[in-house]
Amino acid sequence: MAEMIYYNDQLKSTSTHIECPKCQALTSTNVEVKNTKTTHIIAGIMCLFCMCLCAWLPYTINDCRSVRHYCQRCNRYVGNYRGNYRFC
Repeated sequence: MAEMIYYNDQLKSTSTHIECPKCQALTSTNVEVKNTKTTHIIAGIMCLFCMCLCAWLPYTINDCRSVRHYCQRCNRYVGNYRGNYRFC
């Protein structure tokens, strides 16, 4: 069975205080940040427009990446924050 991806309005690009839907604990989340296709596309576009020296920026800005949140207590997947690319 495929893992469901939740987009929760509470989740941000950094660790967030939540009530875990699995274990009901009030805790902060652990975050795992991953580059997405959009991150690579933005970096590629920057290279095309002679901004090669700045092409590394999308890889450092969490709004340009996918941020997965996990409960600190039970380590279960809580949800995903996908940036709105406003800084890219």
